[in-house]
Amino acid sequence: MLAILAEHLVAGFKTGTQVEQMFGYRVIGMIPLVPPRGRFRRAAARKMILQGLVEAPLSQLGEAVRTTRVRLGLSNSDGTPKVILVTSSIPGEGKSTTSMLLGVSSAMSGKKTVLVDCDLRHTSLSNAFGANGKGLAEVLTGTADIAAVTIKDETTGTHVIPAGSGVNDPTNLLTSRRMHDLFEQLREQYDCVVVDASPLLPVVDALALAAMVDKVLMVIEWNRTPRTGVAEAFKMLRPEAHRIAGIVLSKVDFKQLRKHGYGYGSGYNYGHYYRGFDNYYTSPASTSAGTRLGGAGAARPLMATGLGRAGDAQGGSSNDAARQ
Repeated sequence: MLAILAEHLVAGFKTGTQVEQMFGYRVIGMIPLVPPRGRFRRAAARKMILQGLVEAPLSQLGEAVRTTRVRLGLSNSDGTPKVILVTSSIPGEGKSTTSMLLGVSSAMSGKKTVLVDCDLRHTSLSNAFGANGKGLAEVLTGTADIAAVTIKDETTGTHVIPAGSGVNDPTNLLTSRRMHDLFEQLREQYDCVVVDASPLLPVVDALALAAMVDKVLMVIEWNRTPRTGVAEAFKMLRPEAHRIAGIVLSKVDFKQLRKHGYGYGSGYNYGHYYRGFDNYYTSPASTSAGTRLGGAGAARPLMATGLGRAGDAQGGSSNDAARQ
């Protein structure tokens, strides 16, 4: 009894099973911790994560993102969801990185994909693509056209709608009729729309946006996010509970999972035989050396041709990625 009580009092979640048993939603993805915590500033870490996905799509990171994307596509009984909102309980859990990875992975799979930075208060997604000019805010205030603010990463083919300049009342803009109409327009133009929203507990923006999308994906930082905080976030989402596609555990230390025998959730337990999984992954270093599974060849540098307006033949330069 004491062991069970202690398990529920710890700060975070170590397994998918723990999350599923507590909240009743499936864990559809586990994104590995890359690089190890504390070795790099967040901006450099995000750049490394994206570069790893592009250069080594068969790496552990690439497989984790692909698994999440496929399971997300299967979460809707009425067909593949088109407009997906990504949120979290509190800041810093990795929701913007998760949004970015899902969007880039979708684009690299051949789908016409757009990332929309709807976190107007903390524009991590926009900063990661070096897109700090006009964006969503200007579209919603009627001072810019959507085509004029949409940019394209020429390396991956991902379209990005940045947040734009700061506004006094983001919630009013995000709950406006123009926001609803924009989602409908993007639904017609793209195969996949990934929306990076604000965390649920600090502000109400994500909850307001949830009513306009097909599915909601909750990101929880592995072994860190307080369980009480996650519980409060799910309470906030109750009006849109039918839209919750599942949960992604971010920044997962798979070495610890292997060491302690922790499982993925829903009956999976990787601890006993996880060592064999490594044989199926390739690292960015091996890929750039021409040893990627499925054929040789040099890896493309991340955003090698920079960013350009959607439809332009050439793009400009890209800044370093920003905070997670």
